[in-house]
Amino acid sequence: MEPELTRRNVAIGVAAVAGVLLLLSATVAVAYDSPRVRSTESQFGTVTAEASAVDTTIVVRNPNGVAVPGGVDLQYTVSLNDVRVARGAESGVDIAPGNNSIETNATFDNGKIPAWWVTHINGNETSTMTTTADVGVAGLPVGPTLTVERREIETDLLGPLAAENASRMSLNDTDLLVIENQTGRWGEADDQRTPLVVSNALRNVHDRPVEIDGTDYEIRMNGVVVGEGETTNGVALAPGESTTYDVRAVIDTQRMQRWWVSHLRNGETTDLTIEVFAVAVVDGERERLPLTVYERQAVFETDFLDTGETSVRVVGDGSGSNASFARPTVRNSTSAWGEVRDDETEVRTTVRIDNPTDEAYADLLALVVDQRTTIAGVTASEGTERVEDLPRGSGTVEVTSTMPHSVVPEWWAAHLENGERSRSRTELDADADAAVTTLPVDLPDRNSTVETDTLADLDDDSTRAVESEETGRRLLTVHSTSAEYVDPTPERATIVVRADLENDNPLSSVTIRDVDYTVALNDVTLADRTAPETHTLDPGERRTVEFTLVLNNSRMAAWWPTHVRRNEVSTLDRSATATVETGGDTERVELEFLSTDRTVETDLLAD
Repeated sequence: MEPELTRRNVAIGVAAVAGVLLLLSATVAVAYDSPRVRSTESQFGTVTAEASAVDTTIVVRNPNGVAVPGGVDLQYTVSLNDVRVARGAESGVDIAPGNNSIETNATFDNGKIPAWWVTHINGNETSTMTTTADVGVAGLPVGPTLTVERREIETDLLGPLAAENASRMSLNDTDLLVIENQTGRWGEADDQRTPLVVSNALRNVHDRPVEIDGTDYEIRMNGVVVGEGETTNGVALAPGESTTYDVRAVIDTQRMQRWWVSHLRNGETTDLTIEVFAVAVVDGERERLPLTVYERQAVFETDFLDTGETSVRVVGDGSGSNASFARPTVRNSTSAWGEVRDDETEVRTTVRIDNPTDEAYADLLALVVDQRTTIAGVTASEGTERVEDLPRGSGTVEVTSTMPHSVVPEWWAAHLENGERSRSRTELDADADAAVTTLPVDLPDRNSTVETDTLADLDDDSTRAVESEETGRRLLTVHSTSAEYVDPTPERATIVVRADLENDNPLSSVTIRDVDYTVALNDVTLADRTAPETHTLDPGERRTVEFTLVLNNSRMAAWWPTHVRRNEVSTLDRSATATVETGGDTERVELEFLSTDRTVETDLLAD
């Protein structure tokens, strides 16, 4: 692909000189035989940033017994696709009888490499090298300009860098994309830019979407970065989906001069590396990922001054190298109530994780946690939280969801319907967000059961008395009580109390009416009403009567924050009074068998 000054070029140039000398010798002395070139040897000499020396030794055999009179002047140029890249000159060269070693020196203008590169690429990596020579003999008119050689030079840099074998973009044990049929093609080059398009057939073999927001590429030749930049065309593939993805890179044409200098200094050998990394948008910023879409290493060799041949060989399998990635693992999790506000309560879950992620991914990895807590089948809280700064190694992360107090009446109704028993379940689903895709992270669900017994005092087989507060005499005997919630709803909870009552007075009946009752949890009033029933027991009669107590379940939303603030401990206050008529007397009497003052405890987020 590079311009070349071959020994054959110079040899042909000298042969042309010899031909002119032969013609001249016919004028000077008919007895002259034609001098001949015996051998040539050329090599690059001193290489600077601007120019490279081409040193050539030419051995010319003069079979005549006398020297060529006055010597020979030699000027020659080398062009690549009409771009003049080298010029050399020698004056008054004496050609004595026998073998003559002629030392020549040409200057290769390194600054012309970018211009030649443009013509070479736009000509499908084909160049024509033309060597011309001007010859003359001192004292005689200058001879003609002779075209010594036209040689076609072809390269195929992109061919060996293509790959039909499939490679994979992977996160350790998880394959994301299969990359096949990778090819490259040149765009139209100019003095500033040489476009290079790398096409890739992508197929999503992951069970989740894979998205790339662009690429970050770098092209190096002997460590000289000849092309670098970022592309913004992205691609998103659903599981099983395929597409062709083009990466449009650009080589800085002017940097090809620096490459040429490194190429000569490295013995006409170039280590070529092309790397194309995936780019993802992370926290609003475009970040280069340690995941290669395309990666090739090749060794490129030339022999400018001898055979003129070029060769390219690929190094390695071209599969690229992806950074080591290990998804986080979860050891356990715990939940606790957080801040209690007027309308909602936080649920804070602490997740203990092991994060062995490679350093290259440390700042790119995020953990997305979905948390859902149900109590008695009612969704109490749910939310999704993204944790950006994961700890290295072992550590903890905290995610927060909220429980609106408006769901408490619904939960409490379900709790009562289930015999004051609730199954609490916290479901945690987590994904490791690796920028281009997500990977599931196993999080165990937590289950617990919560039981209360707000009617415990109403399920009593002991014998108790209803006594006059004025005289202290027994008005009724309570042999036992039982109670149950009937058809609770988020709006109301109905308690039906059954009391086994006996009128011990053999002479007078007893009537109970106007049963006023109050029920409160932590001073939040759930009921302040009058039971609708009136019961009369004849003298000596014993029977079971019912009292209906109705609670305002919607008030449980107001109760809940008081309960959490007291570490899930509440005080239940229930009191009842009634009007009792017997023997012509009427008085208000406290019904202790319907009253209580007790503690209600829960631990809804326990493991």
